[in-house]
Amino acid sequence: MKDKILKISAVVLLAVFTALIALQDIFLLLLADGIIAIQKRNDGTGYSSQYSFVTPEKLLPPVEPVTEPKEKLIFSVYPDGNIETEGNSELSVSCEAEKGIIVWAMLNGTKIELSEQQGDGEHSLYFGTYTSPAASSIIKKLGNITFYADKSGDVYSVKGGSISVKPYNLAEIIIKDGQGIVEPPRITGDNRVEVL
Repeated sequence: MKDKILKISAVVLLAVFTALIALQDIFLLLLADGIIAIQKRNDGTGYSSQYSFVTPEKLLPPVEPVTEPKEKLIFSVYPDGNIETEGNSELSVSCEAEKGIIVWAMLNGTKIELSEQQGDGEHSLYFGTYTSPAASSIIKKLGNITFYADKSGDVYSVKGGSISVKPYNLAEIIIKDGQGIVEPPRITGDNRVEVL
């Protein structure tokens, strides 16, 4: 039974393949992880029996590679590990980089300006602050902070640590019988529960 199904499938596939050749001069048939290109013969008598395997990458336009400067511009960054911060709090951001260049960082789509503090020798420390978004009932993962340095149009980048905003803590309130009036909690504008 399996052999019959395979033979029928092969015949159907061959018929479809032949129909496609008859309809088009050039076509692409997508297969598994590549593409087979089939072209019409130059003399117009039919189609070539030689098929070439073309990977999808060869069909895409070439992409200009991102080139890093030949020299290293950033030598150390902070934060460089996993950091959990409170909501609406300031996070110090810093790096050691070549003196006298433009340095900034990006986190969660926000550009963080870094100011140069004079350093000794050829390196300076650059500092900035990032204000985290408000906390919610679940942890917010902001992604990795990336530091950039620009020297005469050459941009160098270094990936820093992963930053997350801690969820806010829900208050546990114990009320004993006969201990005042219990009112339902109110939700504030920033989705926090206000307990009276």
